[in-house]
Amino acid sequence: MKRKEKNDFFQPSQLTILLSYTIFTLILTGETFLMHWEVWPLIPIAAGVIGSWILHLQQRFNEQSRLWIYSCFIMFTFFFYGSHRTSVFDTVAVMSVVLVLFTMTGIKRLISFFAGAVLRHLRLRSADDVAGGRDL
Repeated sequence: MKRKEKNDFFQPSQLTILLSYTIFTLILTGETFLMHWEVWPLIPIAAGVIGSWILHLQQRFNEQSRLWIYSCFIMFTFFFYGSHRTSVFDTVAVMSVVLVLFTMTGIKRLISFFAGAVLRHLRLRSADDVAGGRDL
């Protein structure tokens, strides 16, 4: 089986991202039940983890396409986690870890996309706090 040099560069970062995503999802699932959050988002989150591992194991698509697919699932999971009031303080730590994972990919557009999405999420969340009469 032939392997390209470029594939060797991306393989470790993909595996690290998938392992981190899987651990993050397991922790989030436990927290969902402990905090009595809505359960329905766990279905697409679990499907995302399983689908991501299938894509990785079968080497479907090229490396960058798979990274973008993983990233979309990770962002959905991050926004589900960050949308709850009880996770306000943890959101920044999770955001930092996700940003470091995306930095490992070396794809500038992916890093910028995530940073922009996080800023939008934080802006919407702070607007919701102000509209609800809560102090920032």
